[in-house]
Amino acid sequence: MGRTLSEVKRYGPNWDETRKQILRRDDYTCQRCGHQSGPHAGDEGRVLQVHHIEKVSDGGSNDESNLVTLCRPCHGVQHPDNDTFDAIRGYARIYPPATADGSVAYVNSKNEREPLDSYLDRTESDYCERCGDPKSDGERFYVYPNIDFADRGSYENPAEKFGVLCAPCTGLVYAADDDDGVEKRLISTDGRIIGTSVERLVAQRDRALLSGTKKTRKFGTTREAANRKEWWLFESPYRHIHGLWRRLGTAVIAAFLFVLAGPLLDGLISAVAASTSLGPSAAWFYVFAGGLIAALSLAYVLRWSVAALSDRLWHRIDGTIRPHHYRKPKLFTLRRRLGAVGGYLFVPYLVVGALHAVVLLL
Repeated sequence: MGRTLSEVKRYGPNWDETRKQILRRDDYTCQRCGHQSGPHAGDEGRVLQVHHIEKVSDGGSNDESNLVTLCRPCHGVQHPDNDTFDAIRGYARIYPPATADGSVAYVNSKNEREPLDSYLDRTESDYCERCGDPKSDGERFYVYPNIDFADRGSYENPAEKFGVLCAPCTGLVYAADDDDGVEKRLISTDGRIIGTSVERLVAQRDRALLSGTKKTRKFGTTREAANRKEWWLFESPYRHIHGLWRRLGTAVIAAFLFVLAGPLLDGLISAVAASTSLGPSAAWFYVFAGGLIAALSLAYVLRWSVAALSDRLWHRIDGTIRPHHYRKPKLFTLRRRLGAVGGYLFVPYLVVGALHAVVLLL
């Protein structure tokens, strides 16, 4: 592949010879993934390109120490913001192998030059993204490729599609994953590479939640019901009602509570408008918004309290139930939901009220 006018302009008139010299030096081998191609890589194998470790725009030179051979997909990994690589970047390995040149050994993620440790720190999670189970002390979670590798060209930054799974869910998804293109190199969120011990994860798959909370792509994997409770909730005709309840139950309870409190809210609006300097519109806003937040919070408390009680009842009447993920701590879920209400609704509500009060004082 000869030099182009843009390359001559950016890298100088001798760039073509320099590029060929670096390709020969690296034995026509990508220094990130190890893919090998001949001099005519466009005809046989991947196109090889020469990458500036330090960008020319940042003062990098054409010195041999600043140049390295990369296949085009791995070259795209070095430039996650360059959209000319978007259609090919998904074909690069997600994680660089141990043999990769340290200057280009970065994760195929959205962040430029992101090492594996940084990526794992960023993806660390306190709960499994498939079943929602909280991480307990000493438990190890794993980063799994929630990707359809048959459609690699649609993933601009594949590592961003990975998800964090608990051990049973990892074993379940791994055992059912028949994608030949999937990278079977599993890595725990603490940086441990999983080799032959993956069989121990697969052996735990019966403990995974039957139907996950996140059902996209590979995380939609399920298994057969192991007891009457799972059959009733996920395989019997009642499963349709249960599915609607899981999606809309909190909203239904909150709406019922809000309507039930309607007369009380009307009286409260009148009282606030009469006893403060707020106008009718402002009084309506604060009472209405506060009522919605209170109704949603109470709905979460009621729903998950009932869920905790029904969970205990199921385990008393069904002796076939064994410890598994569906018996996750309901209070953990409740805390997460109330935390979201507080962070996304209640705190902004207080901020708006405080700013309004300052304006009235001024």
